[in-house]
Amino acid sequence: MSINPDKVTIVSGEPRSGTSMMMQTLNILGLPVIGDEKPLATKIDKLATKEVELSEEEKERLEKRKNKAEKMNPLGFFEVPGIVMKGLHGDEVDEFYGKIVKIIGSAIPERMAPSGIITGTEKKIIDKIILCIRNPKHIALSQVDISSNIDVQIADIGESEDVVFTENRQIPTPLRYIRGMGVFIKWLDENPDMKDKILVVDYEDMHSNPSQQIDKICDFLGENPSDELKQKAIDNVKPSLKRSNDFSDWDEKFKDDGELVELMYNALKTLNTVSVTALIEERQQMDRLENASWLDEEFNLWIRVQPSLFRSLGKNNRNVRTELEKSSIARRQAGRTSDQCKYYDRNGEEYTIKRPEDIGDLTRKKVVCTRDKDEKTIEQCLTCWNSGWHRNNNHKEAERITQKGA
Repeated sequence: MSINPDKVTIVSGEPRSGTSMMMQTLNILGLPVIGDEKPLATKIDKLATKEVELSEEEKERLEKRKNKAEKMNPLGFFEVPGIVMKGLHGDEVDEFYGKIVKIIGSAIPERMAPSGIITGTEKKIIDKIILCIRNPKHIALSQVDISSNIDVQIADIGESEDVVFTENRQIPTPLRYIRGMGVFIKWLDENPDMKDKILVVDYEDMHSNPSQQIDKICDFLGENPSDELKQKAIDNVKPSLKRSNDFSDWDEKFKDDGELVELMYNALKTLNTVSVTALIEERQQMDRLENASWLDEEFNLWIRVQPSLFRSLGKNNRNVRTELEKSSIARRQAGRTSDQCKYYDRNGEEYTIKRPEDIGDLTRKKVVCTRDKDEKTIEQCLTCWNSGWHRNNNHKEAERITQKGA
């Protein structure tokens, strides 16, 4: 069986895991790949044809990103902008039937975002997935290499070449891998029927034995390209482009996360991921708590606070708390702000905000809004305080009691 004309074949994986090399390989083999070789160059060209006024700084930034991407991946990305990051669903699906498209791992599971927008890929349209995997350390280093603002140069090293950075490289972390491939792994465990539709190709194996891997890919897709095309695909796997592999170990603060991504990587090799799903969920719960926010009361600052800022305020690192309190007092004295609203009554039911263990959960009373005749969290009050009140398509500004000299 060859490429299914009534469904979509997907090349997936974490960004910088070999997905571009896989798309190049399939394109050389004559298979129906869809995607732009150089999406950034195309974006710049499209902007040039439109009446879009870009600042010289923005033009320079885009050009720098394009040149860097082409140096780090000169053989092409083969991506459909938007689809590669958000997945494939809805009315846009039709044009992809019978095609091979690149979609990153976190954009495979279909789900609704908090904003109400649906992201991910419809399961029913997926025929097969070629899942590209790679050492998570090398992925993390390559991701910061290509996404940072640091410029690169190409240097000849004997018969090979390498990327040389003009400044110090950023320190990679395992967190993006946990967030991205963690979503995919949990989806895989919820949809075990998909495992038979997935071929795993390791970046290291693709480089060490491209002939064997290409035969395996052709068998999986039910394709039989000529020996000439296979040889061209083999020759396209260039050792000189195997970069970002000079990273020995994670920073000490990422030791536990580093161990988790190694477990995830090994689990993906065999698609036996059940054992790591609970560990991923636990880690992602920690991540969610670290990104929680609440309206500060303890430090008398009318601002939203996240755990990292809360800890800094408690220690008054770099006089952050002192400076914020000065700013808050100055604003009240100028009559520009107040901690009191005309309709504010603090006698509602209690509610709890989950926070990291070292901080502890926060329990406090809701606000009874005497205007809207309902109860709100203080965080909802702050939203109204900053942007006004919206109900039944009506908008009103918050009515504040100014406390000059407070």
